[in-house]
Amino acid sequence: MVPAAVPREALAVEPTANRRRYRSPYRVSATEQKKAALISAVLRLAERGNYRGTAQEIATLAGVRRQAIVRYFGAVELLYRVVAREHWQSVRLPASCLRLSGSFKDIVWLVLVGKPRDSALS
Repeated sequence: MVPAAVPREALAVEPTANRRRYRSPYRVSATEQKKAALISAVLRLAERGNYRGTAQEIATLAGVRRQAIVRYFGAVELLYRVVAREHWQSVRLPASCLRLSGSFKDIVWLVLVGKPRDSALS
């Protein structure tokens, strides 16, 4: 006889019980180092004039695997949004971009993200 399926509510253990409870300082610092390396890679690509580098270019320059972008930021576009929102002062733009109307922060957003800034999302 096959046992009946037990509903999750009947289990004695909470569904989150399998999660790690201890957060290793090494693991946390490695995560922060990888995030910083990815952001730095986007800024270095922007210095070279490549404002929309591919995930592989960014990962190679950062010295991490391409999947790290998805793991830590969700997508390449979201990485660009983080750089445009939090590190816009570090982005160097050519003089031709500075002729655009608007604040420097909005111009950086437009160049990196590729569309005008939506105040509800940023």
